[in-house]
Amino acid sequence: MYDFGPRILKLRKERGLSQKDLAQKIGISNSSLGNYENDLGVPPLNVAEDLADAFNVSLDYLVSGDKAKTITVKGLTNDQVQLITELAQELVMPTSHGAKMSTKQQELLARIIENFVR
Repeated sequence: MYDFGPRILKLRKERGLSQKDLAQKIGISNSSLGNYENDLGVPPLNVAEDLADAFNVSLDYLVSGDKAKTITVKGLTNDQVQLITELAQELVMPTSHGAKMSTKQQELLARIIENFVR
């Protein structure tokens, strides 16, 4: 978990939280949080998830610093997640239409808009 501790520290300070405040918010001790921030320990997955939630970042970002790898899907239905996944997969596929969207991409986008506007 390269830079995991410094990333937690940076996010905590950016949000104006003390160690005590953040530790209480996610239900761990101040010393545990201090150990994580100083790379003296690695939190269990449930604590790492709580940290990501507290900072409103993906677990992927918390661990690797790469925000672009994941989309937060809390509150979305399984159908909505499936539609977004299909569209993302389609959008990375090259088309024979140059910069224009393929018919499949247009259909998926229309379904997503229809699904979210309900």
